[in-house]
Amino acid sequence: MKKRNQILFIYVLLQIMFSTAFAANADSVYLFAYTKDENVSRNPICFAWSRNQEDWFTIGNEYGFLRSDFGRWGSEKKMFSPFLFRDKNEIWHCVWSVNNYDQYLAVASSKDLINWQSQIYPKLKTGFMKPVVEDGVGNYVIKFTTTENKNFRITTTDFKSFSNPVELPSTQYIYNATTVRLPNRVAKGQIHKVSWDVVQKLQNEVLSRNQLDQLYAETTNDDSTRFFSLKPLAVSLHLQPDKTKSISNLLIGAFFEDINYAADGGLYAELIQNRGFEYSPADKGYRDSNWNSSYSWSLKGNGSIFAIDSINPLHENNKHYAVIRTTAPGAGLINTGFDGISVKKGAQYNVSIFAKQFENLKQSIHIALISEKGEELATSTLKISGNHWKKYETVLFAGSSASGAVLQIKPLSTGTLHLDMISLFPRQTFKGRKNGLRADLATVIANIKPKFIRFPGGCVAHGDGIANIYN
Repeated sequence: MKKRNQILFIYVLLQIMFSTAFAANADSVYLFAYTKDENVSRNPICFAWSRNQEDWFTIGNEYGFLRSDFGRWGSEKKMFSPFLFRDKNEIWHCVWSVNNYDQYLAVASSKDLINWQSQIYPKLKTGFMKPVVEDGVGNYVIKFTTTENKNFRITTTDFKSFSNPVELPSTQYIYNATTVRLPNRVAKGQIHKVSWDVVQKLQNEVLSRNQLDQLYAETTNDDSTRFFSLKPLAVSLHLQPDKTKSISNLLIGAFFEDINYAADGGLYAELIQNRGFEYSPADKGYRDSNWNSSYSWSLKGNGSIFAIDSINPLHENNKHYAVIRTTAPGAGLINTGFDGISVKKGAQYNVSIFAKQFENLKQSIHIALISEKGEELATSTLKISGNHWKKYETVLFAGSSASGAVLQIKPLSTGTLHLDMISLFPRQTFKGRKNGLRADLATVIANIKPKFIRFPGGCVAHGDGIANIYN
């Protein structure tokens, strides 16, 4: 890797020296913006330059200056048919399609083609493919097509807010990308006449980034070579306690990222996992078939059937719920929590359930915390009545402790029960707030006295695509 970076660095340096001499007397040149291959993940915008639009020189060996950040990690982050446009204020705007099925357009803006502002993805009421930007009267017009070969236009004054799509006749839309033969490929894109200074800054940026890449590629394995000439040094330290300075208390903060049970199963004190039966295989890109509405739930024993339904939900935003059909009492619905439920002797736990029943107008359910050894740590009974959703609550008093307990809900009579939003909360929460934070974890954070909170953290700030990004 290190040798590759060195070769690339030398290549870029020679290219800059050659191109600078070649264009020394040129006031302006042509800049070509293109992508290498639309089927490659994170396919970036690249640049090439020419004096005559015939002999083209790629900048930085096709270095990527802008990559699409839309979509799930990896294969979905692609840039299709990007259109680069410079407005009357000399601001560059790149507009592209994210794919051929989502109704989003993607936009990024830059003053120098190097430093790009945050990408935005306005949602349209149509598909968005092969955009073309035109300078209109008082605004800018973006024309595009869809997979159904219908043509539309939208307008904008600032490339931040956009009008609703208006359908166009086929005669008013032409995708006019220019085809250019580069040294190692034929590509489509846009050509702009720019000052030589623009190209020179792009080349210098590549050189600077390659120097950093080479620096970042260094490892301790190279120390014997890199530091072979160093000699041992004798160091004398003279302490000057009278000149010490206190460290600012504004530097201490907390980092919170909602992964690995940091929120659900962690700081948030709820002990039931998938309490609303809303887990979906789509959450994990359909890579885990077990991640579904019944995840973390199971039926133990005979005489009952457990299923998931959505015909008459508690709320339209919470469509799934559990159905327990019991012909002979004995089986119990089990939730394992987040890798087991931690129960403390003497603690109290609030239980709440939304339920309704059929056939039998009055039913009772036995609720218990069960240890790994099968002993009941805490129990209670709820009477369910009526065929409309209603919230039922009780309190469990733990007689013993356990680290890997489960919650069990056992019907005590025959009939059909619908259950949703099943919750188990310790009564002792941070500052005694109902449905609040775990007292132990939140107290540790509070004792640090953080002056700031970093949230939602790193990768989670992007979401795994637009559907679950933090708003």
